[in-house]
Amino acid sequence: MNNTKGYSVGGNWEQTKKHFIDWAREISIELLTPTGWDTFESESYLEPDIDDLNEKFSEADKVLARQSLKVLKEKLTQLELPIESIKIIEKKLDDLDEKIDTLSKFDWKSFLIGTIASLILVLSIPQDSNGLIWEYVKTAFNNIRISK
Repeated sequence: MNNTKGYSVGGNWEQTKKHFIDWAREISIELLTPTGWDTFESESYLEPDIDDLNEKFSEADKVLARQSLKVLKEKLTQLELPIESIKIIEKKLDDLDEKIDTLSKFDWKSFLIGTIASLILVLSIPQDSNGLIWEYVKTAFNNIRISK
């Protein structure tokens, strides 16, 4: 419930019970919705690594990263977001694709995570969808390990 004002018990018991049930449902949804940050496992490809600070992508790594971006773009079309938002996200993922050739692995991973987080905020993506976006990022990149 997006009401920050207090509730006065001026009604009957059924009204009070209904307000409580609505409040409990909203709290439950908020607590059970993945935030995205908890989805990155300690051995995840996206976890920053000191060895990646200045290391460029190999040709094989570029192929894997681009495939993962493509998978992510396909998954994002499953979200119930405005078409304009999807197009903006896809454009930013295309920008990320181009940066694979110029950025170090560390910088690119940081750019990817920062871009996703910024898009979620700027586009005011609802919490349930932003949790799904982070899950999609995880699944798109979880199966690859960029070679050292």
